[in-house]
Amino acid sequence: MVNISDSNMKLIKKYSEYMIYFSFTILWIFLSYMSYIDLIIYYNDPFKTFLISLLLPISIPILLIFCLCILYTYVSIGFSCFEKIFTGESWDFFETLWFISLFFDDN
Repeated sequence: MVNISDSNMKLIKKYSEYMIYFSFTILWIFLSYMSYIDLIIYYNDPFKTFLISLLLPISIPILLIFCLCILYTYVSIGFSCFEKIFTGESWDFFETLWFISLFFDDN
């Protein structure tokens, strides 16, 4: 078994953090370049295309996280609504809206 001192362990952790940052940077550069290549066809302005391609890889995960938060809130309101049915508690405004929206589903 190999004994690793605390200073070596800190160095390993520091290098692993640098590797993670480097991998995210390379991924961002790659996605920006690929989106730039795809968007240069649609926009005639290279500067506008460059800005869009830089912001696109950042905005997609932010939008995904936002959508997942909305989905989590919707599901948690539904579960609290069903829990309150069995316990006999009163509903708040959003739980009432959630229950009413079940009957107006277009599917």
